[in-house]
Amino acid sequence: MATDSGSVQRVHDGRSDAHATGTVNSVDAAAHKINLSHGPIPALGWPAMTMDFAVAPSVDLSRIKPGARVNVSLEKGKGGMYEVQSVQPAGGAR
Repeated sequence: MATDSGSVQRVHDGRSDAHATGTVNSVDAAAHKINLSHGPIPALGWPAMTMDFAVAPSVDLSRIKPGARVNVSLEKGKGGMYEVQSVQPAGGAR
């Protein structure tokens, strides 16, 4: 369903998870989504970009604040789109 210039590639079909580090731009707790500016995700063949991610219902969005630097774990969902499965503070790591 990628309509933005076809930039999403399915390079990671051998495994179902990937990890990224980025900065939270916004949190939509009602829709269970976050907007994240993440670095490159080599496992997926993705460059650094800013995008919205659906977040698994098990993730507590109340503790995630805009501006926070985080590590996220992504898993491919039923529809083929990646969903955030966990969010951890990135600490001082770049």
